[in-house]
Formats: sequence, C-alpha cells, structure tokens
Amino acid sequence: MIYNYFPEEIRLCFKKAIEKLNTLEEIRVRSEKNVVLYAAGNKFFVTPDGHLTKNAQAGIKVHQIQIDEILKLMTQNSLYSVQDEIKKGFITLKNGSRVGLCGKCVVNHDKVEFIKNISSINIRIAKEVKDCALEVFKQIYTYPKNVLIVSPPGYGKTTLLRDIIRLASNGGENVSIVDERCELAPIINGQSVFDIGENTDVICDLPKNLGIEMVLRSMNPQIIATDEIATKEDFDAIFKAINSGVKIFATFHGNSKEDYFKKFCSDNKIMFDNYIYIHKDTSSKRYIRFE
Repeated sequence: MIYNYFPEEIRLCFKKAIEKLNTLEEIRVRSEKNVVLYAAGNKFFVTPDGHLTKNAQAGIKVHQIQIDEILKLMTQNSLYSVQDEIKKGFITLKNGSRVGLCGKCVVNHDKVEFIKNISSINIRIAKEVKDCALEVFKQIYTYPKNVLIVSPPGYGKTTLLRDIIRLASNGGENVSIVDERCELAPIINGQSVFDIGENTDVICDLPKNLGIEMVLRSMNPQIIATDEIATKEDFDAIFKAINSGVKIFATFHGNSKEDYFKKFCSDNKIMFDNYIYIHKDTSSKRYIRFE
C-alpha cells in the first residue's frame, strides 16, 4: 500500500487518512510544507491523528530528512538503481504509480545526468478500473478504428485507454503498447502490474516515435497504443503507422479535439476516426463525449 512508503513515525496517520479516500488521485509531498492529498477534485491535509482536514494549519508537515527516507523506501535504499528514471524526473513504483520528482538537476551538455537534493515528490496513484471502457468499446469497436482520447490532465485518459486495450486484446487483437514513461503498462520483473489483455506486448522507456517504429518492424501489431501524443515526432510516427495499416489508440492533453488540430493538423492529416472527450461537471463527476 502507498502509505508503506512513508517513514514509520508518520506511517500510521497516513494509513488512516488514505484508507478514507477511495478516490485518491495524488499525494504531494514538499520539504517543510504540508502534505496534500487530492481526491475527486478536493484538496485535503492530514492531521497527526490521521483525520482529513481542509485546514492547512492543522496538517502534518514533512521535513527534508523524511523526504529522504521516503525516497529510500521507494527505491529500496538504492537511488542509484533507478538513476535512469530519476534523470527523466520520475520513478515508477511496484503498483504502477508514477512519482514525479523535483530538486537540483545535474546537467551535462544540455542533458540531465541526475536530480539530487530532491525536495518535492508527487505521487500519482495508478488505478485499474476494469470494464470502465465497456460502453466506449461498444461504440468504437464495430471494427477496429483509430481512436484519440482527449481531456485535461487528471481526468482519467490513461485509465480509460488501458481498459480499451484490455478489451481489444482479449477480443483477439494483437496490441503493442509503446509506453514512453512507464505509466500506461509499467513492467515489474517482466510482468505488467495491470491486466492489459492476453494478446498485448509492451515496449517501454523510450521515445514514442522510436518505439512505434520498432514494434512496426518486429511485432506485426494490429493495434498500437500509446499515451500522450506531444511532439511532431510522435505525430509523424503515428501517421506512418496508420499508413501501414495499423490502428492507433492514443491520448492527448487538451480541452477539445480542436486543441489537437491546432497543434498537429495544419497540413490536414486527419488521422483519427473517433475522438473521445472526457470532461467534468462542477462536482467533479466525469462524463464521456464522442466527437
């Protein structure tokens, strides 16, 4: 459980607090600041006796020595063993949760060699919600189509995409996941920590454009799935894959498909058959719309 990564002296109070939040999304830990928990659009602090409060003054502060201890627990006392991840600004926990890191960067020839004196930690709680994509899947899967899921950060794009992959894979499609940030289908000891289906292969920890090219050459996929299209290189690789006859499932940070068009489609390369937009109402309830 995520509270096991907190130092012993504060573990119990965090255990009590976290167990009260079924919808926990993020835990933000900053040196000499109050720990903040985010759930269903709400912001909470944790009291010394494990209660949740919206009063920052009543919340627990975490000190630098405790942040160092959290990192030791997350890396099993070996920051060196995950230095390739750390220099990208994150590490991945065994349960698939992604931990963002901020501190002092050591830069050599415009490349980050390492991050030291880490003072901020953002734990993004990974979730597997099986069958959350059932209704979506029925609409997009009369036959395999190119699908782009669009929403702002934190709305559940990756969770929805993961379940679409599982359903397509269990339906007999050969799916290749290109997981640049080890978040969509993190692999621990050769196994994904999530159920991604019986016919799914994963290549991770490399730029999407390179990963897409590699699986096209080597895995003969019917579907390629990837998270967070962000660069022209990503776009060009996906365009090449689609022209090769492969279907694409992907996500994009934005408020509408128009945001995607503005960034990538000035040359009128309209690649996707379905656009799925996730939005929230004022109560943070999620809705899915097809465009």
